[in-house]
Amino acid sequence: MSKLPLSRYLKPKRLQDVVAGIQMLALERWDKRPPSEWAEKFGRGPASVDKRIPPAEAWKEVFYDHPEFFVIETDTDGKERVSLIMRRAYEKNYYIVEDKELTQKEVDDKLNDLTQGEQVEKRQQLNQKQITQEQFDKDVRDLKEKVKNKDFTRKRLSPEQVQTLITAAIEMQASAIAQEQESRWKYSLWLPALSGLLGALLGAGGAVLAALLKSK
Repeated sequence: MSKLPLSRYLKPKRLQDVVAGIQMLALERWDKRPPSEWAEKFGRGPASVDKRIPPAEAWKEVFYDHPEFFVIETDTDGKERVSLIMRRAYEKNYYIVEDKELTQKEVDDKLNDLTQGEQVEKRQQLNQKQITQEQFDKDVRDLKEKVKNKDFTRKRLSPEQVQTLITAAIEMQASAIAQEQESRWKYSLWLPALSGLLGALLGAGGAVLAALLKSK
């Protein structure tokens, strides 16, 4: 991993904000949330960001700083929502209304049932040549997608998966601290040598200048 993302773990209290974000997005009912709701959920902004920044913008800063865990995208309604990369790996087949995971066939059947009335109306428009077959197909897809976004989500992560992500965040912070300490150690070794070299160069330069002045 590059040094830039790791360096962000050096911000005071950053790890606790990353862990809070992981836990919330892993176990929340919905797999993604608008940043504007985070302050409401936590009752505060992130601890690692300047308190003068509005809470929603401050949480966005945390999420943008850590693409190793989080992703922010703009949905079809134009709103930004944040989700966990690991949870996004699941299919969107968890039916909120019945609080259970469905097979793909069950999802398709449920979407057909939930949009049946609108599909009948669209079919009538097609039969009356008010819309084309292409438009009918698009309208049905849009209807199903709208219902899916409203009633379906991705299943929650298991406690073991959550612990894996938290452990990864802790290890990244440890790596960031180790890198910082290594950089300081190298600096402490080179500084005396550089100071000595600079002093020698200045001394030599002064001697040359004195010789030049004496020769005039």
